[in-house]
Amino acid sequence: MARRSPAKLVAELSPEERAFQKVARVVSIREQSTATMRAKLAQAGFEEAVVEGALERARACGFIDDRRYAEVLVRSAIAAGKGLRLVEQELDALGVGLEEVQAYQEHCEDGGDEVSRALDALARKRFTAKNRWQAGYRFLVQRGYSNDAASSAVRLWIESE
Repeated sequence: MARRSPAKLVAELSPEERAFQKVARVVSIREQSTATMRAKLAQAGFEEAVVEGALERARACGFIDDRRYAEVLVRSAIAAGKGLRLVEQELDALGVGLEEVQAYQEHCEDGGDEVSRALDALARKRFTAKNRWQAGYRFLVQRGYSNDAASSAVRLWIESE
């Protein structure tokens, strides 16, 4: 019996099965949102009906869960010392409110607020710019802190020096 190459075996699969296999491979590496996975499948050339079928199957199997993705996203941002403004924008696109995420609620209960985390981020960073206020503010906004939190943190940081 002649052996078939893996590429030939994959080519024999239906488009629906190939799309689902792609979802399985991608989510085994990193948690994905439905929107991100939809874009990846479309970019790979799958038709819309095939994409939606694969995503529905992946959700049914528990491979994709936007709530779980939101939890991972919030926990990662907090652990990395980043602001939650960018996270909130991404979650809005998924239809998940930041207040609905358990990790965010736990963070708030622990007394974690944006200004104190922003101050910690400023304390770890060394600035050489002449205008320290602008440099600190720009640094925090780029890391995802809200304008208000960045402004307050920079003001407190400069006053403490």
